[in-house]
Amino acid sequence: DDECDVVRPPLAVVEGRRYRKNRGSNSGFDSGEEKMVFAAADEAALEQEFERDAQGYFVGKVDVPKEFQAVIIGRGHETHRRLEDDTQTKILVPDRRSSSTVVTIKGERASFVDSARLRIEVLVKEHKDKAWPTHFIALSLASPQLEASYAVVREYLAAEQPSLLGLLIPYTRLHLTLGVLRLFGREDVARVMKLLQEVVPQVAARYNFGGAKSSAVLQGLDIMNDDPEKVHVVYIKVTCEHLQEFMDDIMAQLKAQDFVKEENCKVKIHATLLNSKRGEGPKRVAFDASAILAKFADFKFGTCNLDQVCLAQLSPPANAKEKRPAGGGFYHLEGFVQL
Repeated sequence: DDECDVVRPPLAVVEGRRYRKNRGSNSGFDSGEEKMVFAAADEAALEQEFERDAQGYFVGKVDVPKEFQAVIIGRGHETHRRLEDDTQTKILVPDRRSSSTVVTIKGERASFVDSARLRIEVLVKEHKDKAWPTHFIALSLASPQLEASYAVVREYLAAEQPSLLGLLIPYTRLHLTLGVLRLFGREDVARVMKLLQEVVPQVAARYNFGGAKSSAVLQGLDIMNDDPEKVHVVYIKVTCEHLQEFMDDIMAQLKAQDFVKEENCKVKIHATLLNSKRGEGPKRVAFDASAILAKFADFKFGTCNLDQVCLAQLSPPANAKEKRPAGGGFYHLEGFVQL
């Protein structure tokens, strides 16, 4: 088998490009338990892909969000040096004070540059996959009936359970989550918005979904777990014809473009009303929802036309004045597609 691998080494496809996998002990590239060196499958084709600088070196560029550039450098520049040594290239990472997201690679051969580019892409992707979600796709909820019902709940909490009032989601932030995403940098946000503008109308037409054609009924409260005395989320139950199919289809389109992980594709239909994340302390503390569940078990919150698919940030940018979701507005809205 080893001899066969040398004569006809297996190919890997990353970012639409084909690469030959060569076993090597000094590569420093760890993929699970096996270390490999990636060499370009077609040198001639790669020479057409990269430009040359004035010194005749091939030059490649990789877009790496600022928060992941340190991954390329590593502790004491160890990763940086290893990448350069393994691929026989010069890798130029922007200064940490720079806002640039472009990492430049230079090498004597196009295959060296492409190997370095692949290694960087794989390294960054591994760390992106481990990162917490940054954004979510949602259907906004707003109607006069819902606003009036929300006021009833707020008045009840103020009078009967004031300790839970701070956990109440502001009315303007009520929404149906389709799924969460990991986006890094404005380029990722722009790509997702472009994709949503393309696929949302197509999916809506497939299910005859959206606007006046899709009036959601909001009635009753429920919880995510089995113990009403130890709860982190209380949500409004929502029913609407073809809503689940619409949600699943949109998320499948995003997963196909690698914006969504498999475990984030299926989301239970719910409109969060109370969330322990809004508590004052540094850690989430479960609360007793028995009374509010009994009070509003079958309460009719009203109906709402689902007419906007929104892309929002899970928390405002670091330079934003508002650190914690509170007050008006739909979180930090990146954009929306009208249905």
